[in-house]
Amino acid sequence: INSDQLQVNPCEYPFLQRYALGVFYFAMNGDDWNDNSLWLSGSPECRWFGVLCSTVDPEIVSVINLPQNNLKGTIPPEISQIPNLIAFLINDNQVSGNIPSDIGLLKQLQAFDVENNMMSGPLFIDELFETNLFILAASNNDFTGTIPANKISPLPNLVRFWIF
Repeated sequence: INSDQLQVNPCEYPFLQRYALGVFYFAMNGDDWNDNSLWLSGSPECRWFGVLCSTVDPEIVSVINLPQNNLKGTIPPEISQIPNLIAFLINDNQVSGNIPSDIGLLKQLQAFDVENNMMSGPLFIDELFETNLFILAASNNDFTGTIPANKISPLPNLVRFWIF
């Protein structure tokens, strides 16, 4: 906290999203990304490369969009500390490991794209299907398991489902 150039107040809500993004940066070897412009700088998170914020509240992160950016590592559970996240787009990288169960805490999540990575474990975790997904793209990974009908049918808004 003391070395954060923005000097945010830890009692304020945006602190948690800044913390979660910082953990994500280190978990994904952010120093080696193709573009890590303004990450961990004194700038607000909404100015960081690949981070977009809500049009309703310009301080609240709503999108992480980092395709083809040389991300390497596992998705940290702290990502769930960005409760207004509607899109998590990290396709075409070298992300490994399982989908953290904490992803289910992102009740606003509409797009989850982890295509063309090195992820493994079960794709159809209960927590992922407790969201309001429109897009689930997870092809070209090493996920295991079968497609349970009882998980897909409760997603009436699902318009893109890529898992081959």
